[in-house]
Amino acid sequence: MKKIYSFDLFDTLVARGVNHPKDIFTIVGAVSKVNYRFIFFKLFSFRKIRVFSEKLARFISKKEDIDIYEIYKIINFFIENSKDILEVEIKLELHLIKPKLENIEILNTLKKQGEFLCITSDMYLPFDVIKKILNENNIFVNKVYVSSSVGLTKSSGNLFKFIADDLDVDLSQIVHYGDNIESDVNVPNALGCKGIHVGHAFHKNSNGFLDCFKSPIQNDVYYKIGYELCGKIAYVFSNNIYNNIKDNQNNLIFGARDSYLFKFSFDLFFNNEINYKTYYTRISRSLVYLPQCYYSNSYDVLFYETMSCENFFLRLDLECPSEFKGKSAWKYKNDIILFLRNNEEFNIQLKYKSSNAKTFLKENGFNRDLYFIDLGWKGSIQNSLDLIFNNELNVKGLYFGTTVNDKFKRGFAFNNKKPFRNYFYITQSLALFEFLFTEPEQSLGAVKVVHNKISPIFTNDENLNQINNRRKIELGAKQFLLDFFEFNNMFEINNEDINRSIQPLIYNHTMVVKDEIVSAFLNSSHSIGFNGSLKANLIEYSKLSIKGYLTAPWKAYFMHDLRKKSKIKYFIYRVFFHNVFFFIFYEYIKFFFRKIRALIYG
Repeated sequence: MKKIYSFDLFDTLVARGVNHPKDIFTIVGAVSKVNYRFIFFKLFSFRKIRVFSEKLARFISKKEDIDIYEIYKIINFFIENSKDILEVEIKLELHLIKPKLENIEILNTLKKQGEFLCITSDMYLPFDVIKKILNENNIFVNKVYVSSSVGLTKSSGNLFKFIADDLDVDLSQIVHYGDNIESDVNVPNALGCKGIHVGHAFHKNSNGFLDCFKSPIQNDVYYKIGYELCGKIAYVFSNNIYNNIKDNQNNLIFGARDSYLFKFSFDLFFNNEINYKTYYTRISRSLVYLPQCYYSNSYDVLFYETMSCENFFLRLDLECPSEFKGKSAWKYKNDIILFLRNNEEFNIQLKYKSSNAKTFLKENGFNRDLYFIDLGWKGSIQNSLDLIFNNELNVKGLYFGTTVNDKFKRGFAFNNKKPFRNYFYITQSLALFEFLFTEPEQSLGAVKVVHNKISPIFTNDENLNQINNRRKIELGAKQFLLDFFEFNNMFEINNEDINRSIQPLIYNHTMVVKDEIVSAFLNSSHSIGFNGSLKANLIEYSKLSIKGYLTAPWKAYFMHDLRKKSKIKYFIYRVFFHNVFFFIFYEYIKFFFRKIRALIYG
């Protein structure tokens, strides 16, 4: 007795590259110019109208299933150009569908054995579109049964009965493969067919246009977060850079290590028609630390953080004098400056190292007016560059976020901490966020002359395993950018939809604690000190106290852990500490403290 091998199509042999099937409607709304018949209809998103129209079309239909044309007859009541939007939706479906190779291999094995194969799908897309999907994904079968054409569904069991009658076989001769435990397994089994469960379609709700796009690799958390966060942030920020630069007369300096994805995205999307001069320059606070002192002729600039004298002299590559050991550099600032002024050997080295650093910078893009692009926050490197180059060139900063009020520094996600919500989301997880965007290389320590050429010297500030994990993040991020570049060439995207999706994208990856993220980054750290001297754990089990909260590297995780221990404490901390208002208040307290310290110690 011959067997009929039936395969479900969507989420079995092919899958959309989105988190939820309805994300297609969100994307259609973002890439289409929808002409609503009445202004009132604009209050609803296209997605809501599309979902409502499908429900209504199913309600009034006398068949078990409908096709997309019946849905758009309803949509036509709301939208004038419904025919154009229908074409966009079908085009989008075809573009976003990718093969599930492991299940196609099962089908191909049966095909080689000479078995009879058919597609059995509950789907509103018309028969000709289904055939095109099969051809484009190299899926070849004997027959295709689609609920939209037959008017019967798998979920009712009637589509399986129709297939048995059409092929003149008994239901027991049908073997069906599919991902849905009910319509692909339980229903056919109840009819006497053999239902085989292959895979599982995991759908989650997306929040905004960019959040819709799903990583093609889900079992590697590093690749996944690269694809679903870092690549998307890189695109949006590079788009913002493009919109903020006036012409190609200025160099664009992308500072290593935190802006490598921004440069990749900018060059890919925006550096084609206009030839911008872009550089990826290895620069760090340690590289510009001494040159800012030499070229400004001021030792005061060396004092900008609270530190011990031992750490201060370590930065200068000097042994700490005995009279300063165990003391605060700020408190003994004037005495230290006097010591440095009288140290002839130090000042010779200061001039030599500063000259090398400036030459290195000039050779790497710092030779005319420029935009300096980095992840951001205070923009301290830009301050040092201003001192080093003085009036030789103008430096304007373009950052993902800034915490200072400076007309020459512009932040995208937050500018001078505004909007405060974005500032809060990122700074409460600062070490983790910075780690995700750090190039998978060691950080720059200094430069030195090697064979008459100035070359960078890298620090050994983290282990190879961490760097390899960031390489996976890089792969995921760059794959998103390549995929989105292809998408961008096919569809015209509404910038408003892109910008609106930034805040929920950041929120979902910084404020929502996921077990896979905790497991992946629990034993990782990030270099936050000068020249990689200090480490910050990305995630750690903090003492459940106010001090523990303030020092926690990822405060959302602290709250996640606190909620397990005490819901009352969790509520109290949520009200008084873990919110935008406290973060801003705490930031201004720290700012006030620094001002007082500067007044006291000079």
